[in-house]
Amino acid sequence: MMMDLHVHSAHSVDTDVEIKDILKTAKARNLDGLAISDHNEIAGSLEAFELAKEMEGFVVIRATEVSSSEGHIIAYGVDKKIPRDMTPQDTVEAIRRVGGTPVVAHPYRFWSGVGERVVLNTRFSAIEGLNARSPKSTNEKAIALAEKLDLGVTGGSDAHKIEDIGTGVTVFKSNIETEEQALEEIVKGRSKVYGKSRPAGSPKYVAKTVSEWFGRGMKRI
Repeated sequence: MMMDLHVHSAHSVDTDVEIKDILKTAKARNLDGLAISDHNEIAGSLEAFELAKEMEGFVVIRATEVSSSEGHIIAYGVDKKIPRDMTPQDTVEAIRRVGGTPVVAHPYRFWSGVGERVVLNTRFSAIEGLNARSPKSTNEKAIALAEKLDLGVTGGSDAHKIEDIGTGVTVFKSNIETEEQALEEIVKGRSKVYGKSRPAGSPKYVAKTVSEWFGRGMKRI
């Protein structure tokens, strides 16, 4: 089974893709599930979670991408917003208090990754090993770090455009029917990742990212 566990919707500040279109596209591309992981917002994920109940054989994992003081952390399996701008450790603890699974997103991304030092000193449940908007070199480093720490891995497109959905996925060998089953497989290290990476030094991507960063006053989303 293949699931894209990092997708953004119109509930994020940096895209306008509607939930219904995301779900329709995911099904058309033969995905078995996904996670809407909007920036510091949960409404889109909860909407998708409810709509998926009418989609036979399709699993939506509730999620939100939280901006910690050091970078982005994805909270899976949560049904409420997690406060932003806390330390990574406090963010992880807040996620666990509400029954969620904390996964570090694109740890080596300059603009919004927490960095290796934080991962080594924070008790995450898994590491995003494949992010389709990250270069191959940083994805390989993320996978190597997960192996070093004996942590599970997730994969996702980090899609902000409809055409990017499914370009990065988490692969499960067993049949997944619920959010709980998917997260258990990830935490136990039984998931794999598959997909493409962003070409290193992509001028268009870098220019867009830098422009948005300055537009936010050099602050993370």
